[in-house]
Amino acid sequence: MKHLAVICICVGLAILTSENAWANEKPERDGFTLELGFGFGFWQIARTGEDAVLQVLHEQYSVGIGYFISHSTAILLRASQPSVIALYNDSDDPVYHFFVGANVQHWIHDRIYLGGGIGFAENLDDGEGVGLNFRAGFSFAQWKNHSLRIGFEVYARLMNGYTTWGEIVSVEWQWF
Repeated sequence: MKHLAVICICVGLAILTSENAWANEKPERDGFTLELGFGFGFWQIARTGEDAVLQVLHEQYSVGIGYFISHSTAILLRASQPSVIALYNDSDDPVYHFFVGANVQHWIHDRIYLGGGIGFAENLDDGEGVGLNFRAGFSFAQWKNHSLRIGFEVYARLMNGYTTWGEIVSVEWQWF
């Protein structure tokens, strides 16, 4: 809950201090881009051959590095690392899932983007698989070369013996 409070405070401060960001300053998305994100969401895990689907709250950190191929479209190498509390044993040790893959980000409006990609997913305890993600976001604070936004991500990871999927809301910053 501490992390959620920190996110709420950061978003509130960003909105309060972004009075000039609501001006019509047009972003110049060109060349190199870097994005960072932190958020919370729900993670659902279904093991092959089991009826139960387990759902837990988790946190996620993400980073993306890429290049804008046009004013509105970027290609990124994106990595994310959510952690969840171990569910299949009696331990409270976190289980880490890692994703790295190619993503496309397309801004359909100066403040709204859509994105998605495919890549390599790994659970540090159970092996690797394929990961997919789809994202959307709204830039509530925007300057010439960077933005602060709220993002929503839906993802699926097809791992050895089970499937995970989930959704996450995050605070994101992007330099362009």
